[in-house]
Amino acid sequence: MHSKTEVLRSIYLYLVSLVGVIMLIFSFIAASRHGIGFVFRGSGKDLYFVSEVARDIAAILAGLLLFLSHWNIIKNEGRFGSNTFRKVQNDDNFWGNLFFYIVSFVGLMIFVFSFISVVGSFFSVNYVDVPITPEQKISGAPKPTIPDSYLSVDVKSLLQSIASSVVGLVVWMLSWGTLQKLRMSELKNYEG
Repeated sequence: MHSKTEVLRSIYLYLVSLVGVIMLIFSFIAASRHGIGFVFRGSGKDLYFVSEVARDIAAILAGLLLFLSHWNIIKNEGRFGSNTFRKVQNDDNFWGNLFFYIVSFVGLMIFVFSFISVVGSFFSVNYVDVPITPEQKISGAPKPTIPDSYLSVDVKSLLQSIASSVVGLVVWMLSWGTLQKLRMSELKNYEG
């Protein structure tokens, strides 16, 4: 017999695994779109490509990590292929567990997407506007050869993303830790 808490745990693990797979798929699609756009554009001057591909790679890695880590828990706990949703016993702590699973999910999503923004902050594309002097206009001289764009670190965005990542990580760790403690005490009570 499974408790409602175990059902919630299964839903949470499968949901986060699904989010990881969805992130992985959409990030691969975005990376391929940016790559194809870069190849057919024919110009290597625009650094926007580098910024976008860096974010795509961060999202691919985050999605892969989410999926593999949670799928590993599903397999190790024997949840794959078992019918966890049958024979549910009464559980006094159902609503408390539901609350902590939702908070854990939200904290994890905040952390993951903020982490992707941290990576993107290192590849901020800046465009240089090269002014033409009146003498250049009159003489018809070409514009000076200054790069039209360059990469830089967007410090404000970086700090905001780091702050969001830390908050999301703390929220996830506290709620996930609480859920693990509750689960261990329930398993002890169930066995004993």
